[in-house]
Amino acid sequence: MRVTLEDLYPSTRRWTHHGCKFVRYGTPERHRRRTVRPPHRLARVTLNRAQDRFDKSDFIEQGVAEFSDGRLRWVDEQGRDFRDAEYGFDIEFKYESDLMYTAARKNPSSSIKPKIKNSLGQNKGTDIPDMAEFYLLGQQDALALVSADTLEEYLVSVPDGIEAHLDFDALSFIFRPEDVGDVDPVEINYKTRKMEMQREILKSI
Repeated sequence: MRVTLEDLYPSTRRWTHHGCKFVRYGTPERHRRRTVRPPHRLARVTLNRAQDRFDKSDFIEQGVAEFSDGRLRWVDEQGRDFRDAEYGFDIEFKYESDLMYTAARKNPSSSIKPKIKNSLGQNKGTDIPDMAEFYLLGQQDALALVSADTLEEYLVSVPDGIEAHLDFDALSFIFRPEDVGDVDPVEINYKTRKMEMQREILKSI
């Protein structure tokens, strides 16, 4: 059974991003608009050094939780990154640059292959015990949802784990590249800020 975004979020309908505007559409007669930081800004941080990649993952996941207006609670558990505050669903998040749309022309990707499980070269089969109910797939300018039931139909064993080789129409999109407006980049020296925080913690001991 395919679960659509409207099935999971009937009162939210769709989240759309326009520059610094975060627009939530409900029913046509009830919509509201408020100005916040662009939800996709955190996804633009680089942090590609090996020692920074875990921090980068935390930034992106917490960014999703922050800009869901409390709907998604970051839990960071085994096989689960978020819990839906309204329905209690567990959600696993998978992020990869240009996962669903191409980098230059923003065309739908012909090959959507998120890594669902990493087995470090010892994978056997496609069995994933205790899957989350839903999987949230993200790239720098798109976010989509797929149920575990649907995802299981696309699981493929690869030498270092399990991938899902998804059809584009298997995804229910929350927002797409055309929904994302211009963003003013924010320059932050993360390495310096992190070292300052570490020193402050040491001084407090």
